[in-house]
Amino acid sequence: MSFRVAVALAASRTRVAFVSVLALLFVAVPAIADAGFSSAATRSQSISTDTIAPPTNVKVTCAANKATVTWTITAAVYATGYIYYSKVGSTENSQNVSGRMTATLNPPTISTPTGAVVTMVSVYRNWTSVRSAAFTVPTGCK
Repeated sequence: MSFRVAVALAASRTRVAFVSVLALLFVAVPAIADAGFSSAATRSQSISTDTIAPPTNVKVTCAANKATVTWTITAAVYATGYIYYSKVGSTENSQNVSGRMTATLNPPTISTPTGAVVTMVSVYRNWTSVRSAAFTVPTGCK
């Protein structure tokens, strides 16, 4: 047997062995995995919206040069307080007021002079209502 025949015979046996191994691998490999959902999960969530009502009837009275601010509490039962605003010209100051049931600020710690325009908002966490109707401070306050 010549060298070329021997090499060809060896190559042929190698190919047969390789094809046999491949055939065994294809037979031994399991089918492709398949998955799916048999039913959809049911889940519900309740979402609602609301508007925080501002305090109403905001008024300022003055006696002995001291202001007293009164208002009707907000209808929003979850409100935690108010912010009182006093604006003179282009300068506006604010003061936090704790407690939804609070309805008087006597005296406010910020300036509330005659002619100042005051408004308030209701507060719940980081939410605020729209501003209340504006009220102009009468004569007699400093």
